Amino acid sequence: MTISQFRAVPFAVGRWRVDPGARAISDGVVEKRLSPRAFAVLFELCAADGQTVGRDALLDAVWPNVTVTDESLSQAVAELRRAFRGGDDNTPVIGTVAKAGYRLLVETQPLDGSGPPVGEQNATLSIDAYIRVLDSRTALARGDRDAVQRATHLSAEAIAIAPNAAMAQAQHAISLAHKGLYGGGTEHTLLAAAQHGHLAVSRAPECAISHSAYGFALASLGRHAEAGMSFARSIELGDRDGEGHYLAARSAFAGGRHREAATLAMRAAELTVDPARALFLAARAAKAFDSSLSYRISAICRRGLESQLALNPDDPRSCQTLGPVLALLGHSEAAYKKLCGHGMAASICQIHDTFAFATMGEHDRALDALASAVDDGYRDHVWLAQEPMVQTLRKDRRYQQITRSLHAA
Repeated sequence: MTISQFRAVPFAVGRWRVDPGARAISDGVVEKRLSPRAFAVLFELCAADGQTVGRDALLDAVWPNVTVTDESLSQAVAELRRAFRGGDDNTPVIGTVAKAGYRLLVETQPLDGSGPPVGEQNATLSIDAYIRVLDSRTALARGDRDAVQRATHLSAEAIAIAPNAAMAQAQHAISLAHKGLYGGGTEHTLLAAAQHGHLAVSRAPECAISHSAYGFALASLGRHAEAGMSFARSIELGDRDGEGHYLAARSAFAGGRHREAATLAMRAAELTVDPARALFLAARAAKAFDSSLSYRISAICRRGLESQLALNPDDPRSCQTLGPVLALLGHSEAAYKKLCGHGMAASICQIHDTFAFATMGEHDRALDALASAVDDGYRDHVWLAQEPMVQTLRKDRRYQQITRSLHAA
């Protein structure tokens, strides 16, 4: 693209969207405005298409007929570097070429439809990248000890293999959101999740999972209204395997919309080949407004879990979910036996122990389980505030101390 074309239409610089009309850049989460001079420097570097632009050339182009020092250019470049920094992905955008000038280190791409068609962009998903996406999803679904770390590593590998593939970007967004909520991540991790979700949507706006991933990441940041629009678009485009409905149900639950969460989770259970995960969510959501419905869903979930464990006795998520489901059904003795025998400490599902013990009135054990989950990376204080199974803990001083520490994390 020429400089005049860059000035006329929005374009992408790496993972950032550049809006010339607003003189702003956005990563899908935050928007940053730039000074006119910094924006002019950016145009020159973009038009050079990765080639080095000399300092004198930049001074002549950005400050024509004006006498300025090199310091003015240095300040403009520093402003750009600050603006293009954020989240977990701090990939440098502008490089310094010693004694020569500057160059752009990432690709640029028009966003006005003059670039490759969406189908061609998404076609860059190789089979190697696809296998890593599937393995990343499986890791999160299993929920074992290293689930979050493994899922994030695999989805990052998928992006390294196929950086333009929407499916890879979407799965990395989902993995990072899980890391931020359950794997000891930070707000920066959640911001990075939203950035990758936004990239997935920009790569393939007609792909349902792109919008689901973006919605899940936005919801993890508390941006529930925007998340709702993303989930609505995902469902409109067609959620074939239930993942979009499940992520939407999770986000509705965290937003305190339990009836909506239960309905979405039940639909997710109908669409997936492994419905227990969605059914457990639906049963807990229903507990907030209809205890008889919660009981019926829990009974269905129990049968599914027992069938799964008959086939695979070591399935991590099933092992750590059956106890809480038995607690929901009021089978305290069987639940207690299951909870003490699963041996699944430090898993993504460890927080389920807190739910079960609290439901059975074992408050000290519930709080011990919560403290252990927090020590091992649990960070989702928003979810705890909406979880019906821990309602009896909320007035406990130790519970309040733990949740305050989560707010401060």
